[in-house]
Amino acid sequence: MIAAIVAFSVVSAIPLVGIIALVALVFVVPFLLVRSFKFNAQMSSWSNVRFRFEGSYIGAMLAFIIYPILTALTLYLTFPFLDRAIKRFALNGYSLGGHSFSFDAAIGPFYRAFLAAAIWVTGMLMIIGSVTFVSIGTLDFSTIETDPTASLALIAGIYAAIFLAFFPAMTIYQAFVRNVTLNNLALEGGHTFASDVRPLSLIWIAITNAVLTVVSLGLLLPWAQVRMFRYLTEHTALIPGGPLDQFVGQLETRAGALGDAYTDIEGIDLGLPV
Repeated sequence: MIAAIVAFSVVSAIPLVGIIALVALVFVVPFLLVRSFKFNAQMSSWSNVRFRFEGSYIGAMLAFIIYPILTALTLYLTFPFLDRAIKRFALNGYSLGGHSFSFDAAIGPFYRAFLAAAIWVTGMLMIIGSVTFVSIGTLDFSTIETDPTASLALIAGIYAAIFLAFFPAMTIYQAFVRNVTLNNLALEGGHTFASDVRPLSLIWIAITNAVLTVVSLGLLLPWAQVRMFRYLTEHTALIPGGPLDQFVGQLETRAGALGDAYTDIEGIDLGLPV
């Protein structure tokens, strides 16, 4: 698998061959993603009951190739539709002990989450723009080319503005969508889920985690990940619709790690999309 990816990288340097290889990769990636979902599911279990994933190649092609292209053509104004489609494909493909998961939700909550994130970005950019406009008169732009400190300060300001505007916005969107997703997720047998993650709390944890990880040169990254995971689990609940001992474990044939190796190399996270 690794050799194939290295070979693809090499042939991609040849213009015509690279184009052909890229087109071929478009059709191969959905297959690899489905294999990775299957592998991750079968390597996971609850109370000795293994998960399964039965998503189709066509579903993966639509969710991860076709819909993203269509979304880009709309300047990402239809991103909530794409996000819901990906969650439908992933969650509806999972099962536990022969009992299927089901997810469906109206598009309205996704757009409300999208709007909340957009309002944050717009508000922060307006605030940052106002502060910049007020302070711009005190800047001596003639020294930027000769004074490294002024240049670094300008660059740091730009990165800080991007961080304050977009990082919390993504967290806000994820918090709202996580609640919508879990609150509309069910497991066959009448079992449902609930989530009450608060966006502002999640923003605080995410930002402080990021700052502490950077300040500690990455040493606090495991602690930050545990802290985030603990908060999410504390605000997630399973609401049983009956006895949970009805699940019967099924011995599954071990899935090949082909797709999982690809997603590991490419840095793609294919855990449950919630």
